Amino acid sequence: MQVGIGLILHGLSPASIQWIGDAFDKLLPVATKLRAFMQGSVCFVVQAETRTALKALWDQYQDGTLQRKLQEFLVTKEIRQLADGEEVSLSVHIDEQEYKSAWLSLIIAEEQGNDP
Repeated sequence: MQVGIGLILHGLSPASIQWIGDAFDKLLPVATKLRAFMQGSVCFVVQAETRTALKALWDQYQDGTLQRKLQEFLVTKEIRQLADGEEVSLSVHIDEQEYKSAWLSLIIAEEQGNDP
């Protein structure tokens, strides 16, 4: 079953949506932040503030930790009930080119003494 962001956020108050953002930030490595929810597939924009944070995010993505944490957090009892017995699984994708581009941007920012 595919679940869109609308289904996950349906009927939630602004305070609940903020709570999701805050809770999501706790799932991410230190110095990474959830920046946006996007329509369509469930799409989250995450910003790493340091190379260490970006590497931690990439490592969690590579070893499946990020997928497992997000699966546990986003696939709630209510979502499973809506699936009416079908398995609900979440896939996580971080584009390797975006990772490399972000890594390079952080190197440049650090060399220039700027925050990313």
